Amino acid sequence: MQIKCKIANLNISVQCDFDILKNGFGNLFEEDFSDSDVNITVSLNEIIRSGKVVYSDDKTDVMVSDDNIFSVITKDRQYKYDYIMSTQNGNDYTCVVNKDSVEITRDLYFLWSYIGLPHMMLENNRVFFHGSFIVADGKAIVFSGKSGIGKSTQAQLWEKYADAQIVNGDKTILFVENGKLFASSSPIAGSSGICENKTAEVAAIVMLDQANSNYITELGKAEKVGLLVSNSACDSWRKSDFNKLITLCASFYDKTKMFRYNCLPDKSAVDFLKAVIG
Repeated sequence: MQIKCKIANLNISVQCDFDILKNGFGNLFEEDFSDSDVNITVSLNEIIRSGKVVYSDDKTDVMVSDDNIFSVITKDRQYKYDYIMSTQNGNDYTCVVNKDSVEITRDLYFLWSYIGLPHMMLENNRVFFHGSFIVADGKAIVFSGKSGIGKSTQAQLWEKYADAQIVNGDKTILFVENGKLFASSSPIAGSSGICENKTAEVAAIVMLDQANSNYITELGKAEKVGLLVSNSACDSWRKSDFNKLITLCASFYDKTKMFRYNCLPDKSAVDFLKAVIG
């Protein structure tokens, strides 16, 4: 089965030897094209646990073999969605999914994990950023900050009081094109459940904090780059990915305004920020 998706202005062709379910947001990104920027082949096969563990959390172990192939081994044996993360030859990627995985793990939403979407985006000069992405007056505003700080609240306030569109509630892809910084939606939307397929030039990236009044500070280069890096997804076990992330974030700093915004959860926060951004 073949699907074609355009994500962050990349034409991505995916060929699987199984039928892909489409219960997530991936179908929003399907688009027909003749020339692919990225080609991905996914197959079902046996996954053998081997190599050393380079990352571990309560759900998975990531293991690397002597020939530098990364496997993700799930700890929940009910689903067994173990997989070999995409191996790469130029912009051709190959990944393997456990042949014993249950059908639900063959959903298009899981496919982006098998591929390693943040890694693939980095390889194509794009950063997978943790932030809520809205479009107001044709430009993107990206709200970021720690979990529970109010990204969704501010996005909803802009939707209500400034006629903005919420494009993605949690994951935004940042990239430079023709000397300008753009934000694009991702087929992964985190827990927000909000996802639209849209790309727009970035007017501002706003790091949120809560306060008893609205006040804002424009950030300098060092703080901009540090916050971009710390709020971006990266396979930390791949040293080359982390280095690439730093390089890309450093190249973004002069392409847009970036603020630290201490604000209230009401209409005044929208009016105040709108006046600053212009």
